[in-house]
Amino acid sequence: MTQPRIMIADDNPLMLQIAQSRLTDAGYEVLTARDGMEVLDQAHAWSPDLIMLDLIMPALDGFTTLKRLKAGPLGSIPVIIISALKDEADIARALNAGAADYLTKPFAPSELVERAATHLAPPAS
Repeated sequence: MTQPRIMIADDNPLMLQIAQSRLTDAGYEVLTARDGMEVLDQAHAWSPDLIMLDLIMPALDGFTTLKRLKAGPLGSIPVIIISALKDEADIARALNAGAADYLTKPFAPSELVERAATHLAPPAS
């Protein structure tokens, strides 16, 4: 069994480093992206099993990226939004656009792993 693949998109290098480290330690294969355009370009080539997406990013924001993902051939990939936006309207907008889950920053790194596990099969031991 292969390791589930997770793509994490965030323009904050520290956030990417922490998330990548925790998810890799939990047994997932992780690829990072720094903006929505990078997500769209790399997701087609890499075929992730899960995408974790920030909403506030340069080049292409998370809302637009989510809409494009869900409208295309990658639409069945679950997307977990990870954002500092905590307003109910933003959360509802993301969920209505097809996000599978929404995690607000700051969060405990263990919660990131738990949310990934909720949407994926367990990684191979």
